[in-house]
Amino acid sequence: MFKQVFLVKLLILGCTFMAQAQLAEDIREAAQMYAQANLNEDYELLLDFTYPSVIEHAGGRDAYKKTLIQLNEIQKSRGMKLNEFIIKEPMEHVKAGNEYHAIVPYKMISQVKGGKLSSENTLIAVIAEGKDKWYFIETTSLTEKNLVKVLPTWDHTLTLPLKKAPIYQEDK
Repeated sequence: MFKQVFLVKLLILGCTFMAQAQLAEDIREAAQMYAQANLNEDYELLLDFTYPSVIEHAGGRDAYKKTLIQLNEIQKSRGMKLNEFIIKEPMEHVKAGNEYHAIVPYKMISQVKGGKLSSENTLIAVIAEGKDKWYFIETTSLTEKNLVKVLPTWDHTLTLPLKKAPIYQEDK
């Protein structure tokens, strides 16, 4: 009897671990596509991966796309070019209401006049229960206080990592 209970618990634990691993892999895969869209300046794909509330707060899809294009043009006019967008392992995830939220760290490396600028930040990955599409929220300009404006289901179970200053490395 003890052996059967132990095996059932082990099976449940194994299934839970596999589900957690699959969730992390799904997040990472979607985040990689988001990163590639950034590198390729594929604004339509970026919009497809952007959490709908963010787009809504920006005035709609066309307005947000225009903003993305303008920001990119400003960076280019200042001699900046995004070279790398490196997705790191999702840190943790939780269920909040009918959604799952995950913190996904990333590193961006841009070529700038005279060197490279490296910055680290996080994305919040969001998926509704029963859905198969991950959305992302850039946390660059968000704080724990204003995050609920774009992500109403944010329950503060996860903590946004502290912001890090960009690092400039001069060309040699």
